[in-house]
Amino acid sequence: NTYRPFNNVEEVCHAFSICFSADGRRILAGFPQCVRMFDLQRPGRQMEDWLLSTRKGKGQKGIIGALASSPFHAGVYAAGSYNR
Repeated sequence: NTYRPFNNVEEVCHAFSICFSADGRRILAGFPQCVRMFDLQRPGRQMEDWLLSTRKGKGQKGIIGALASSPFHAGVYAAGSYNR
């Protein structure tokens, strides 16, 4: 099975970081200013994009270079970026 992320102009792009969800049903991948989620039961494109920064500059900026899922709380993730 393959999981391919696409950017906003429909080009295949690469992730800078990845992690599995605590239940092992999803892959989360870090990209510039967003996290994309893939469902392991459904190969192909990402099923969700989580935008982490707004145009006004609020939120987490930069390349998401580290991701981790909480083993104690489902749906809770930590993301680290290469931001100044």
